[in-house]
Amino acid sequence: MFKVVCTALLALTTIVTTGCVTRKIPVDPEAAKVMALSEFTKKNMNCEQVEMFTFEDGHPNNFYPYIKNTTYMLGGTHFHVDDIIKTRRDRPAGADVSVYYCQDK
Repeated sequence: MFKVVCTALLALTTIVTTGCVTRKIPVDPEAAKVMALSEFTKKNMNCEQVEMFTFEDGHPNNFYPYIKNTTYMLGGTHFHVDDIIKTRRDRPAGADVSVYYCQDK
């Protein structure tokens, strides 16, 4: 019984001190190269829209890792967040995203 109480207190203390127990989505090493589409990139590189997807409801800590992984899986090199559709504590948690494949001109 004592072990159960101590384990529960340890778990509760960990949750309270770290603030969040949401599992973080790891970014694939290749997806780490995926970047947001800037005006400079759009203007100076040959960019073609590949796909669009919706990230409906996620944790704000996983917002950009999810978008980077998905963009990479869809064959894109860059992404553009078209519309934030959900926020949590003023941080994005859902969005409509366009995927682009960009290469040098």
